[in-house]
Amino acid sequence: MFRARSGILTAREQRLRADPQQPVNTPAGEPRSTWPRLLSTGMHRAGTSLRLHTAIGTEITAADLHDLLRLRVDVFVVEQECPYHEIDGRDLESTTEHLWYRDDHLVLACLRILDDSKGRRIGRVATRADQRGRRLASMLIGEAIARCGSVVTVLDAQSHLRHFYESFGYTVTGTEFVEDGIPHLPMSRQPTVATSTPAVEPKAVEPS
Repeated sequence: MFRARSGILTAREQRLRADPQQPVNTPAGEPRSTWPRLLSTGMHRAGTSLRLHTAIGTEITAADLHDLLRLRVDVFVVEQECPYHEIDGRDLESTTEHLWYRDDHLVLACLRILDDSKGRRIGRVATRADQRGRRLASMLIGEAIARCGSVVTVLDAQSHLRHFYESFGYTVTGTEFVEDGIPHLPMSRQPTVATSTPAVEPKAVEPS
C-alpha cells in the first residue's frame, strides 16, 4: 500500500487532526430499538425503499460487487485522499460476507466480514457522503455483530473512531500503529458484551 511521506500531512490527516470528533450536520437517524423493524421491512424516505442486502463472496453478483467497490473507492481513496490497493483479493472468498444498504438506485452504505485467525474481522465500513447521519453504518455494524453470534469480532479502527467502536463493546487490544499514514488501533469484542447507541455517527469510517 502507499504510505504518506514522513513529516508531511495529507489534506485528510490535517482535517482529522483539526477536528477528529466533528459531528455530522444531518438528522440523528433512527434509535436502536427500531433496528429489527428497519432491517426486516426496509425504510421508506422520499419515495424510495432502503433495504439490507447480504451475500457471501462466492455468490455475490458482478453488478453488486461493482457497486460496493465503487462506494469504497469513492470514500476511502477519493474522499479521504488515501491511495491504496482497495481490491485485496478477499471479496470473493467463500467465508467473506458482504452487507449493504441500497435504495432503488444506489448502494448507500456497506461493510464486509472476513475470517480472521482471532475470530471474524469487520471492515470496509463506508457510507455515502450524502447519507451520513442516518446511522446506516451503526445499523450495519449491529447486524454484523449479530451475524457473528458467539464468535469474537475484531477490527482495526482509525484512532479518532475509537469511541464510536467502544459504543458497540469493542476494546483496544494493542498499541497504536500507522497504516497508510493514518493512526489505527486494534480492537476486539467479546460476544457477550452489551452495546449502546452512539450519540453521533462519525463523518467517515475506515477500511481495515
